Parts: sequence; C-alpha cells; structure tokens
Amino acid sequence: MSSSALGELKKVVAEKGGSVDHDKELKHLEIVIRESKVEPFFLKKVLEKLNYIGELTYLTLDLWGDEISDEGAEIIASYLEDHVNLSGLDLNLRNNKVTDTGLIDISRSLIALRGLTHLSLNLRLNNIHDDGGIELAKALNKLDKLIVLELNFRLNFLTDSFLEELSESLKDKKLLTKLSLDLTSNDISDNSFTKLADSIKNMKELTELILEFGTNKIGIKGAQAIANAIDSLDKLETIIIDLNHNYIVDLGASSIIKSIKSKQRLKRIGLGFVSNGLTNNTILALIDVISKLNMLEDINLSLGGNMFDDDITLMLQQLQEALRNKGIRAVIEHFF
Repeated sequence: MSSSALGELKKVVAEKGGSVDHDKELKHLEIVIRESKVEPFFLKKVLEKLNYIGELTYLTLDLWGDEISDEGAEIIASYLEDHVNLSGLDLNLRNNKVTDTGLIDISRSLIALRGLTHLSLNLRLNNIHDDGGIELAKALNKLDKLIVLELNFRLNFLTDSFLEELSESLKDKKLLTKLSLDLTSNDISDNSFTKLADSIKNMKELTELILEFGTNKIGIKGAQAIANAIDSLDKLETIIIDLNHNYIVDLGASSIIKSIKSKQRLKRIGLGFVSNGLTNNTILALIDVISKLNMLEDINLSLGGNMFDDDITLMLQQLQEALRNKGIRAVIEHFF
C-alpha cells in the first residue's frame, strides 16, 4: 500500500463531500458518502481506487440516500466477487432505489466470501420483495463462519416466504454472538416469526439479540415462540424486542417478560410493546422483573397506546427515576 493510493482515494471521495477512515494497518477501510446522488460511474471509480490500497479484510461502505439503484448494486457485487478475502462487510444502502435485481446481484457475490465473519447489510426503505430476500437467505446459508449478522429491511415488501427461507438459513448459525434483524413495516405473521424463533434457539453463543418487527402481524403465538427462544440462551447481555403495533396482547407480552426474568447477565434491554392491548397486570409484572435485574446499564421501554391506568403510569415514572438514580440510562415511554 502506498500513501499516494490512499490519498487518491480520499481525493475522489471528497468530490462528493464524503470521507475515508481506516485503521493503522489499513485492513479496515470505511468510506462514507451520504445523500450525494452517487452516479454509477462515480461509484465504480471509487471502488477501482480501492484496488490500489492493498488487501482489505474489512470494508465499510456507507452510501445512505445516494440513489445508486440496481446499476450501483451490480458494481458493488462485481467488486466483492474480486475480493474474496474479506472477513467483514458493512454495506449501508438505505434509501437507494435498489430492487430485487440489485439485491440478487449482491447476494450472489456474497457466496464467494466464505471467510466472512461479520456482515451488516442495510437496505431500509428500498423496493425489496421476496425474490431478492430469498436469494439473500440462500447466500447466507453458504456463510458458515458468521459471528455477527445484521440485516435491516425496514419499510420494504417482504413476507413470510422470505422470513421462512431466512430462518432455514439461520438454523445452523451456531457461532453467532450477535443477531440483529429489522423487518419493521413489512408483512410478517406468526407463522414465519415462530420459525425464526426456533432457529434462534440453536444460537447458544448469542450475547446480543435485536429483533425489530414493529407494524407486522405478530400475535400471541409468535411472542411465546421468541420467549421460548430467549429462555434457551444463557449468554445474553443485550435483548431488544420491538413488537410495536402488533397483536401480542397480555399473554404474549407476559411470556417475553417472564423469559427475561432469569437473565441476570443483561446489561441492555429494549422492549417495544406500543398498541398491543396490554393491561395493568402485565405492566406490573414488567416493573417487577426490571427492578430485579442487577447488571442493567441501559433500558428503553415503549409502552404507549395500551390500556393501563394512571396508577401504572405513575409507577412507570417512579421506576424510571429509580433506575436513573442508580446510574442506569433509562427511557420509559408510556404516553398515548
């Protein structure tokens, strides 16, 4: 690697107001170009400059809001196919007009990255349907060294067919220490969410579990399934379960709350139960469980739009104050 090659890369990226960061050995490179309407030819120029940097092991490419479309996704896929030694990839294509065609190109390129241990893929607010999602799930099935997996498909058009295929691909991912899935505002029901929970049960090394599935069609069955999965995971330090605007009611929420009760390693909790038909007894049970977790550092509860009374609201305010007095970062939202 030459300093001139790095300088050339930074110069090109700066044309779009972007930045380049890297570690001392230049094995992990981070390129950020946001909301700059990156034309495909410009993206290709940036990636060509990367070839002169040296052999990367971790690439972060943040193109949030750049409108790269499927043509840009194809360029990224071509780059990945020529750099099979990557162990880490963080690809942020949020709000980029990518469709199934672009995701299929990227998915097929991932198959060549057999040494990948860390994968973060953000396709929030694009135009992704099941065809693209299923192709990605099949590619993930080939990646047997993953330790960290983060997928963000919020505000797309995915259904149970995708999540069932993804769940099948995840069932043997026993090395994972972090799993983060965001499928908020898609079309997911209990059927596929239950299959996901069954796969998660096998991830005994998990320390971080983040499931954001707000505004879907998940009910009691799905909530109970994820509670059973949590029960089987003894190393969890972070649990974030966002089921805002679903149909889990008291029975589903109570199952999740009960599963958390024994997790004394927990340092971070996030629960989203907004508008799920919860009543006083469920919130009382939650307050009791939270107050007995001794290693907490951070807690965020979203509970608005339910059916508890003013006394419960006061108790939640008191719980938040008590947690903050202990030095815990606590945010408890309980308003309609």
